[in-house]
Amino acid sequence: MGSKTGILCVWGSYGEGRKGLLSLSPAHSESSESCLEVLRDLGKRGLQTPVTITTDGAPGLIQAVEAMWPRSLRMRCWFHTMQNLHQKVPPQAGPAFKVLVADMRDAPTLEEGQRRLQHLLGPYQDTFPEAWRGLEEGPEASLNHLKVPARHRQYVRTSNLAERACEEER
Repeated sequence: MGSKTGILCVWGSYGEGRKGLLSLSPAHSESSESCLEVLRDLGKRGLQTPVTITTDGAPGLIQAVEAMWPRSLRMRCWFHTMQNLHQKVPPQAGPAFKVLVADMRDAPTLEEGQRRLQHLLGPYQDTFPEAWRGLEEGPEASLNHLKVPARHRQYVRTSNLAERACEEER
């Protein structure tokens, strides 16, 4: 079998609303060192410390981001979160559970999002333990988008380019 190469795509949203592709780099693994190499290159090319960073749940990428830019507000991508939850909840319960999770995601404030998370975790801890663990493992990063102004939340809560493009067009 041939070797596999992933792609680490980094793009930015600038203060005035303009968006741009910052890096499209081959990543031979999802290790923190491989990801850190890409982030260091961005720094060498002049990228300042980002205000926010949205990542999927890849541990190596998270470690690299936290090592390179510890002051940035890291957010967990909601597109990936919902995909992961979809795989961990039985199909018959999925739509209702998804509505509750989206309600938590769309809370008006961080405090309300945390309250909704606790309300959600209580009844589902035993019913859907895998989904519960997925939500509980990264609640801070999953709710960090609620720390930015409401008008920016839809732009920072996902790292998925296709999903983001559709969301912005709506």
